[in-house]
Amino acid sequence: MQTTRFVPIVNTILTNTVLICLSLSTTELWSAPPTDLAGAVRAIANEAIEANRAVGVSIGIARGDEILLADGFGFAALESKVPATATTVYRIGSITKQFTAAAILQLAEQEKIALDDRITKYLPDYPTQEHAVTIRNLLQHTSGIQSFTDLPSYRLLMRNDVSHDEMIGRFKELPFHFKPGEQFQYCNSGYYLLGVMLETAAEKSYEQYLQECVFTPLGLEQTYYDRVRRIIPGRARGYRRVQGDLEHAPFLSMTQPFSAGAIASTVKDLIKWQRALVDYRVLSKESYQTMTTRGVLDNGKAIAYGLGLFIGQSEGRRTIGHGGGINGFRSHLAYYPESDHTIVVLANSESAKPEGISKRIAKHLLSAPASPPPKRAVSISGKQRAQALANLPDIVSFATNKSNQFIVDLDVIRTGHPYRGENAERPHAGGHVYFKLPSEPIPVSQVEQFPAIYAVADGVISRVDFYFRLREMFEPALDRRVANRRYGIGLTFAGANGNAVDFHYSIEPFVDPGDDTFYEPFILVKRGDRVKKGDVIARMYLPENQKLAQKSHIHFNLNGGKARRFMAPVIFTDEIVSRFHSTWRRVGRNNDAHIPPCLGYELAPHENPFGTGAKQKL
Repeated sequence: MQTTRFVPIVNTILTNTVLICLSLSTTELWSAPPTDLAGAVRAIANEAIEANRAVGVSIGIARGDEILLADGFGFAALESKVPATATTVYRIGSITKQFTAAAILQLAEQEKIALDDRITKYLPDYPTQEHAVTIRNLLQHTSGIQSFTDLPSYRLLMRNDVSHDEMIGRFKELPFHFKPGEQFQYCNSGYYLLGVMLETAAEKSYEQYLQECVFTPLGLEQTYYDRVRRIIPGRARGYRRVQGDLEHAPFLSMTQPFSAGAIASTVKDLIKWQRALVDYRVLSKESYQTMTTRGVLDNGKAIAYGLGLFIGQSEGRRTIGHGGGINGFRSHLAYYPESDHTIVVLANSESAKPEGISKRIAKHLLSAPASPPPKRAVSISGKQRAQALANLPDIVSFATNKSNQFIVDLDVIRTGHPYRGENAERPHAGGHVYFKLPSEPIPVSQVEQFPAIYAVADGVISRVDFYFRLREMFEPALDRRVANRRYGIGLTFAGANGNAVDFHYSIEPFVDPGDDTFYEPFILVKRGDRVKKGDVIARMYLPENQKLAQKSHIHFNLNGGKARRFMAPVIFTDEIVSRFHSTWRRVGRNNDAHIPPCLGYELAPHENPFGTGAKQKL
């Protein structure tokens, strides 16, 4: 993915910086890089300053909650020789957009707004020119509305304080670039409109909402809605170069960037903000997944943007983040979910290239020996497993619970049945659940609309498989071979006599999306998470192709007992258990008429699931 280059002229305010790419040309690498992180970062920052690309740079790096480095280089204010530090406050430009998107999602959680509402519900006088423009279109830059920062008049008017009506009046009558949903085109006008609609839905100003509902609750004590007249301790001065000479950046009234780019912050606060997002302290798990899921155009093509965030992949690693550019400042915030790294680079010069600095730091971090665990099979250790299982309820007490078991919503189940796997490449047994299909295919961006998958018991997430191949098989309905790529979750809970029981959800949409990050938004838990019975832990992706969607299913299997015996579970809802009885006329162990929910049938270690005896049990 290429990065957007900043043109060193003021009409590029709030330009977007496409998410960082880790692939580097040899000219971008420093010679003989220091082995320690602090030394490497110092060398990178000083090189930028010595090359006159930057005046001051502050850099923050974290892994998880641990800040690995937070430091400043060069000057926050050149004339008075005030050094840049980890607490220097910079204007962050379009990084503001993820704050705006999160605020909109908070209001959606409160049912004060809906992402698929038309904008005229909140801006009744806005002339949409017979187009249906939704809030989601604005969040994903697919509205077709012209961006006010691209207008020829913008540079001439940027010093002026403006009202909402005056700003919106600049672009509302202009023809749309395209029909909403047809294309992606970065648009600051859309995010300005989102701020105005937020004020309507929340019944308070954008600044007041952020302060009361975001900054203060999260302890972001050095993050501000920037106003020119506001006294901000530690504020950096902004600079630019014109024909090689350094000068102050042109004045900009902060009433103009508004909710598209008017926030100022520090590297430490932005790390804190990123952690709050990942830890679901800003939004629910499902809302955060929506925020970090690629949008989809009307033609089904995915875009590299979620809600206020670029979503990308570099060198096999998923990347989430945003850049910012505003008069006198450049910024970049990137998060690497696989390794849990956050990198923040803030600079007070328009010629600075924080995304390039961030790339080089990422290269150093991600090529270090302490690499993150492999993505495709993420499991917890034996010690972690023992600790996580402590004090979990016994399976016996769980099995006597007469309420419906939480597998998936009963009203979205088409069929459920035990499964022996006669055609499998190796013996296995378990259960299958197929789904009723919606009347219309669900857009992949609307993860929350897909069927919910629940935890069947209190337990710990012991394994997460994001994307792996089952096998390729011929599909008569399509007259071609299909690669079934699936995702899965392992849930471990306490069994009888304290034995650990492993319950695995193999989620099989019967499609190959061609992207090993595609299913990530559909997994709502992380390994090591403790979950309660009934928690939504995943969503079942149903392909748009109805023939494939009919074959999509979840395969369940269970292992447990002192001998780690294989168990073929009948772990569906009471209604499906009853259907099993009436259809298959089977009984449980010891001829019990009632099959204990989520307990299943034991197969001794020597028994083959294909054998006659095992088939009789099943």
